[in-house]
Amino acid sequence: MAICCQYGRNKTTEDCGGNKQLSNCVVCTVKELEAERTSLLKEVTANKRKMKELEDNLLYRLTSTEGSLVEDESLIEVLRVTKETAIDVKEKLTTAAETELRINSAREEFRPGKLSSVK
Repeated sequence: MAICCQYGRNKTTEDCGGNKQLSNCVVCTVKELEAERTSLLKEVTANKRKMKELEDNLLYRLTSTEGSLVEDESLIEVLRVTKETAIDVKEKLTTAAETELRINSAREEFRPGKLSSVK
């Protein structure tokens, strides 16, 4: 069964009007997977960039703080925000890795050798 973009849901070969129609659906599905993969890569890059900026800011604050670190409330706030953001970004990166595996698995189904019966 393939995702048929014409109908927006799972369809069998017969539902899509035969092999020719199904091959059109497969082409559309592959394009959708590639678009999702591209979007995912952009999101991962943005999340990694965000983490780098937070780490740089934190290191700067740690090295430039005068006096006791535990008494600097703004530094403690930076630490809190960095920790929360790091947890959020880590979850997003884990989700992205799982999604990439799913996309790659789905892409594998549509490799030319696997579609020999679709004409």
